[in-house]
Amino acid sequence: MINEQESTFLLHIIISIRNNLEEIENGKIISYEECQRLELLNRLFTCSLFYLLIDEVL
Repeated sequence: MINEQESTFLLHIIISIRNNLEEIENGKIISYEECQRLELLNRLFTCSLFYLLIDEVL
């Protein structure tokens, strides 16, 4: 198995979450709680990625 950077792994997670959010915008029906959870996860992982990238650069 290929060893990937932690930032690459987080990026894959963010892409998956945003794809789910896009499906919701295009008419996929889910509960309000699930939508809130995805939006929260999106913010959380995006912030984590930002700080991880800073650490990798330094």
